Amino acid sequence: MMVGIYYSRACFIPAVICLLWLCAVKSEEGIGLQHDVSNEEKVDLRSASRSLTDWRHRVRRASLTSVWSSWSGWSACSRTCGGGAQFRTRHCMSRLPMRYMTRAITCPGDRRQYQTCNTEECPDHHLDYRSAQCAVFNQRDVQGNIIREWLPVYNSQEECELVCHTSDGAYMYTFGRVLDGTRCRFEDRDMCISGKCVKVGCDGVLHSNLTKDSCGVCGGLNDTCGYVRNVYTDEYPVKGYYRYSKIGSIPAGATNIRINDKSGLNYIALKDESNNFILNGDWTISWPGSYEAAGTSILYDRKNDGLENVIADGPLNSSLNLMIIFRERNPGVEYEYWLPPKTNDNEIHSINYNNEIQMLPFIPELSATPEKKKFGTMESTNKKQVPQPEETPPSSPARDEKRPALKSSDKQTKGKNKNNKSRKEKCGKCKRVKGRAEHYCGGSYAILFEVVGQTAINGETRYDVAIEESFKNNMQLNRREYLWVTNSCPCPKLRTGSRYISTGDRVTSLESGESRLTLERENLVVKYKPGLRESWNRLQRKEESICSKFL
Repeated sequence: MMVGIYYSRACFIPAVICLLWLCAVKSEEGIGLQHDVSNEEKVDLRSASRSLTDWRHRVRRASLTSVWSSWSGWSACSRTCGGGAQFRTRHCMSRLPMRYMTRAITCPGDRRQYQTCNTEECPDHHLDYRSAQCAVFNQRDVQGNIIREWLPVYNSQEECELVCHTSDGAYMYTFGRVLDGTRCRFEDRDMCISGKCVKVGCDGVLHSNLTKDSCGVCGGLNDTCGYVRNVYTDEYPVKGYYRYSKIGSIPAGATNIRINDKSGLNYIALKDESNNFILNGDWTISWPGSYEAAGTSILYDRKNDGLENVIADGPLNSSLNLMIIFRERNPGVEYEYWLPPKTNDNEIHSINYNNEIQMLPFIPELSATPEKKKFGTMESTNKKQVPQPEETPPSSPARDEKRPALKSSDKQTKGKNKNNKSRKEKCGKCKRVKGRAEHYCGGSYAILFEVVGQTAINGETRYDVAIEESFKNNMQLNRREYLWVTNSCPCPKLRTGSRYISTGDRVTSLESGESRLTLERENLVVKYKPGLRESWNRLQRKEESICSKFL
């Protein structure tokens, strides 16, 4: 049976219900609804209408029984500069007396709102926010170890976790969530809110999609500046390795600066206009992290494979000099930036200045950022079978040139048996050294390390070691160092793959300016056993009182 229904009450039911039962048809009389209606379907249609009425009543009752309170005032800002976060809250309240409430009340919408605050840049001397949070745990007991200094790990996988490493790179620890307003990553404005990374536009507004263009203009179209890109392609230094060679300059006013070193062993360095080093200068390899110079923040990133990247948003208020420390063939250093039109004509092209600053010692291979460990455990970041760096590239034209003279020693003779026999007759048995406290106080360093490899060079033995923990150091120590046994006798004798605790000194050659960590026959070297770490930590904690006896 075909029926036409016009202006039926059923059509006031939402479309999904109406179309479930009726089909719209177009006829000469107008738009009607057709359906072969059975008695059972008539009952279901009336039931659906009653269900809709009940649903409307429930919605009306919910809106009458609960309501949001007014917003509270804004909280204090989490930071005094550099962009922080503040919040305000409201509460869901019931309109009915508690005795009539049968279930928990709910209100649509968010209970808490956030906004950015104090977005002006911090002064150059101001401590980075993650660094400040890591520094809170300095000189505190962390799993039985008193750590003097904690430094932040940037760009870890857990962006809103406070991951810190020790200043010597031996350990890494996760201290939980960072504070609200902490940048998720150094190179952008996104910030952590309640443990989650929230997008922040260049206008400082949460959830905003506005970004700075390459010229540094918020919401710009890259039409107010010009692009400069250079590649330094000289494969080898002219006068030998382990020197600073200048690559080029980045002028004042530059923005969106990117520097990329594709080698695994070379190091890039930065100096300001006053000839002061910013990165990797004065014989010291810098940790990855944030550095302030030339009116901007500079992010230095070094991967585990040795690849380096430098990023700075700018604009620079003074020029920067880009340099390189050669340790292998240079596959290319790329650097690019953007300049305003008035300075865009002064493009700086890749050139080789060949002006070495000073002779450098051999710089050991470094790891970029210690491997991430699970929350709640502090472990050594040392890894076995670390590849040993090459002395010089195979096809270097400077390979045969004389390198800085080290201390003279007996030349190695051909014939393994003859050499070993003469050594035994001359050196005798290695004596056992005692007096842990005396050697600890008198030495320049006291470290726990694993021997990765060893090489005989001009009668000396050079051990490549991975430092796990430093109990004392009067100089900058990296995770990978060389220890030199400067005598021809194999004393102290170290085995590759074994772990030791030793004391020793840092010796600087007056002729070449080379600085090395040395091990002599008189230095204390003990093979590591469980339980030794605590006794050396005790020496470290009581260093002042113990060492005063030997003054």
